[in-house]
Amino acid sequence: MSSKDFVFVLGGPGSGKGTQSKWIADEYGLGYLSTGDLLREAVAKVDNPPPGIEETELEELRRLQQIMKSGGLVDDAVVIGLIKKTTQQSDKVHWLIDGFPRKMSQCTKFVEEMGECTAVLCFEVSDEVLTQRLLKRGETSGRADDNLVAIQNRIQTFHNESADVIQHYKGKKKAIVVDGERSVNAVRADCIAEIRKLWHIPVKEGEPKQEAVKTSCCNLL
Repeated sequence: MSSKDFVFVLGGPGSGKGTQSKWIADEYGLGYLSTGDLLREAVAKVDNPPPGIEETELEELRRLQQIMKSGGLVDDAVVIGLIKKTTQQSDKVHWLIDGFPRKMSQCTKFVEEMGECTAVLCFEVSDEVLTQRLLKRGETSGRADDNLVAIQNRIQTFHNESADVIQHYKGKKKAIVVDGERSVNAVRADCIAEIRKLWHIPVKEGEPKQEAVKTSCCNLL
C-alpha cells in the first residue's frame, strides 16, 4: 500500500480536467500526473537512453513503444507501475491524477497496488459543449485528432470506458461532480474549495471565489 494520497480527475476530452488539475497542483504545491504524459515520457527514453539505464528496462520500453505506435492497449500493470514509481520518487504526498482510471480493471489493480483513492473529481460537460470546445481548439492546435469524426469517437470512448468507473465511485460516496460548463475561474473556485475539504492547502490572495448560486454544483455523491 502507498503512503501517498490520491484524487482521480475524470471528464470527457475537452472538459478542462487537465488544465484545471495541473494549474491547481502547480499553484498549491500538490503532485500532478497524467498517465498519457507518463507513457510518452517513458518511451522517449528509447531514443535517448538516460545514463545507467539497464538493457532489460530498455527492452521493456521498446515493447511499450511498439504497443503505443500500433494503437494497442497498454497493460494496466504497466500504467500503475509508472504511477507508483513516479509518486514514490517524489516527496509530495497529495496527488491529482488526470484521466485515470479509465476502466474498472484499472480501479481494481490500483487498489491492490496503491490502496483506495481519497476522492474522484468528475468534470460534467455535455457532449455538445465538448465537441464545440475541441473543434475550436482544432482551429489552432494542429492536432490530428481535433476533427469532428475523431472527436465524436473520443467522446464515445470516454462514455464506454468511464461510465462504470464514475458510477462505481458515486456508489462509494467518493465522487465530487463539478459543473464544467461555466467559466474557467468559476470551475476552478469550486475545485479548490472541494480539494480544501480533503487536504490542507493554503488560501491564496486573489484566488478565484466560488459563485454563491453555484455552491451546489460540487457534491460528494
